[in-house]
Amino acid sequence: MKKKQVALLLAALMCITPMAESAAVMGAEFSSGEETVEMQGTEEEAEAEDTAEIWTSGEEVSDFGTDEAPEVDGFTSEESEASTDAAGAKQVKGSFEVAYITEEQYNNALQNEERPEVDMKTVEDTTFSSALNSIEGENTGYCFVSVQDLEDAADFVAPEGMTVLVENARARSITPNGNIAFWGMIDPPETIEIKEGKGTTAFFCQDMRSVLKGTGSDDKVIFCGQNNAIGGISGVENIYLRNNSHDLQVFGASEFFNIYNETDNIKNNPQEENAFFIHIVNSKTAPVFHKTFDWGTGEFENENGEKWSSPYGIGIIYNTSDEKSEWEDIPVPAGTQAVKYDMSDEDIVEMLSRIWVYSEDGTTQDMNGKIWNPDKDNAVDIQEFQDCEGMSAQEIFEACGRAEFPDGGCVWINVAPTAQAERYINAYQKKNNASGYYLMNMKANTKISGTLTVPSAAKALKIEGQNNYDESTDTDNFVPASISSVNVPAGKKLSLSRILVKANTLTFTGSGEVEFMNARLNANVTADKIKIADAVVKSLNCKELTSEEGVCLVVSEYLNFEKAVINPEITIYGQPGAYLKFGEIDSAEYSQTAIPQIYLGTNGKQTAQLYIGGALKLGTYETEGETYSRNLIVRQFDTKEAQAAGVPVSKDCFDSTYRYAWDETEDNDWFYFTKIYKNEEINLVTVNASLDEEYSTNRLLAQFRFDVNGEKKYGVVLPRYSYLDEFEGLT
Repeated sequence: MKKKQVALLLAALMCITPMAESAAVMGAEFSSGEETVEMQGTEEEAEAEDTAEIWTSGEEVSDFGTDEAPEVDGFTSEESEASTDAAGAKQVKGSFEVAYITEEQYNNALQNEERPEVDMKTVEDTTFSSALNSIEGENTGYCFVSVQDLEDAADFVAPEGMTVLVENARARSITPNGNIAFWGMIDPPETIEIKEGKGTTAFFCQDMRSVLKGTGSDDKVIFCGQNNAIGGISGVENIYLRNNSHDLQVFGASEFFNIYNETDNIKNNPQEENAFFIHIVNSKTAPVFHKTFDWGTGEFENENGEKWSSPYGIGIIYNTSDEKSEWEDIPVPAGTQAVKYDMSDEDIVEMLSRIWVYSEDGTTQDMNGKIWNPDKDNAVDIQEFQDCEGMSAQEIFEACGRAEFPDGGCVWINVAPTAQAERYINAYQKKNNASGYYLMNMKANTKISGTLTVPSAAKALKIEGQNNYDESTDTDNFVPASISSVNVPAGKKLSLSRILVKANTLTFTGSGEVEFMNARLNANVTADKIKIADAVVKSLNCKELTSEEGVCLVVSEYLNFEKAVINPEITIYGQPGAYLKFGEIDSAEYSQTAIPQIYLGTNGKQTAQLYIGGALKLGTYETEGETYSRNLIVRQFDTKEAQAAGVPVSKDCFDSTYRYAWDETEDNDWFYFTKIYKNEEINLVTVNASLDEEYSTNRLLAQFRFDVNGEKKYGVVLPRYSYLDEFEGLT
């Protein structure tokens, strides 16, 4: 207590009557020896009025609170400037009924709605604190006060060491030096201040329109019983839900810090993911959450037998009610600010699975608390690769799209707007210290504006497109995704897998690793270094090209690389009219007997062209104990004959029914439709004249098909001026 308050209190005590003094002594054991006097209009009261407006949860705005989240000062442990004792409270006189009750009676009142049956003493023309001091009998530590009449809303102070149950109160402020619970409010003011104290303030089945304003230090407010209603709440650091508390109706702005669920709702309703509901009634102000909460995780199962794990959380429902108090739930429309998060991204990621908003069909909330529609807006599904059945997350990441891996090796995390995907993955990684390997599934017609970047917190990102596979026709119907710029920082990896990208240009920057795995890129692609694990490109211009074993690269218009370090099992096919400009090719590190194969499409009007501009350092291989120099074999692919046969490999490479040559369809291979040589002169390859013959023409083989009496024969044609004398009688 402040010095000035002590002086006023001593002066007041000197004026009390012997009867009042007797009452004061009788109640001293739970009133801290503080007698009550009327202190209206004091300087201390003015201080308390000033502090009431410190905490706010934002102004009322349209569109469910599309304004920014309010700035909230940090909590302080310093003593409140507002008075917290009985002497400093606004002393309003009235009539009261008072009595001590047992702990069991107190609990029955708040748990079972049983009003304490006890003989009560009536005191009139006195204050709340004086009424407490007048209770007769053995002090049980629990008392019941029924307010019969009050001249005005008063300051209710719970004495330290006492738990007070108050019926029909009219409170303008509450100071819980002890514990105080309110059972019914009569004509409460617009604002009720929860002042700092050592105890708790509880509301049981309370229906009022007052805004609860805490001091922001260590307030503890308890809601027990169903259907508590308040005008709003701000600055209350700790909220406890007890007994059968299931709903809180809020008619204005609200903010929440620590929320503790101490009810039996989860135990009694284990299949309801939302253990508590906040109803925003006749208000368009979004609630603000400042801190996370954890109420445990449940195991759920739907009517189809599908099972999943999910944390228990809070449901947010916006309501409207008419004059008859008939409520109507309002689904929050897309584009609306439904919730606000004043916390780090790592904590927001955690809260997205714990706060559900009743919104329009198919919608959900993003990291900003806005409602959006994953089926209509730009969206991606985010999954994480995890260690599973002896395989590491990295091994499963590499296997995805090219080999089998355990079912539990890739788990779904969330769906996010494309603009927030990087932000979400970074936050999730930091929050969970996860493996760092992620899969991002593009939704229908996804368009990524700006640069798609491998998240800084991730190690590698695999991006898959939406594929509406038609089992009846064995057709991959890829849904186009629009990506124009990708950044892969050093030490990161990006894999485009099973995706159709449709854009004018697609530019890759950064020194990280970029991989095309069954990626169809209908775009002009520019990159420094690209790894091929099967790909179709409109055009590709890169400094270095690398490949795995047994892969295909299909080029629609243009291919240019300065150097290729490729596995000799590679096949490169240029559609009719395409121009393939090769730089240096290096396969020296590989020992397979395979030979790189180049197919040049021809349709009678257009033929793909090949230019060898760099040395063919193809290395050697061994077979049957002999060492041979590896060559590069070039063929022409007759698209007209292949199309007449109806094989998928002859279709346009961006057609939904197009399938690569390694498909299981019989004879669906470029080789089976090699152009028939009819004794004409063909310029198959153009070679840079400055190249050494050993690493250019001597490494080139051309293969054609011959029609011998209606039977298909294949033959290899060497360059005309090389070793011609060794083939006497060649026609």
